[in-house]
Amino acid sequence: QETMRNAIAETDLEGYEETFGRKRGAPKRFGQDDLNDRDFRPKVAKYTSAGVKRTRCGLCAGCNAVNCGKCRFCKDMPQYGGRGIMRQSCEKRKCEVMAAEEEKKLEERRIERETAGKIRLAEREAQREARQGGGGTREG
Repeated sequence: QETMRNAIAETDLEGYEETFGRKRGAPKRFGQDDLNDRDFRPKVAKYTSAGVKRTRCGLCAGCNAVNCGKCRFCKDMPQYGGRGIMRQSCEKRKCEVMAAEEEKKLEERRIERETAGKIRLAEREAQREARQGGGGTREG
């Protein structure tokens, strides 16, 4: 039995680094050796759609303007004595191209909400008519 224990101990300790007479590392678990292969590791997306950073155009008047020092975002900046919590650019330095894109997205969302509301209203009306049409023949 002693040789059997030694054999088991030796197989458990494969891949360990020997340092100053001590074995280092965690023992391999049954079936875990395949997970270390690159082919079997789960793929992790490097970039997500939410993680895309929008950048300024650098050409419009907003991009080339100087901080006003008076708006609430400038007052929050450390260079103007603020704590830097908001971390927003000056209201006068907003990129006009990005603002136009944002306005377009907001308009699309507004139209989408309106059409969804109209569809829901039409569905409710259809359900109401179906209930009224089927239940009107009762006599009591």
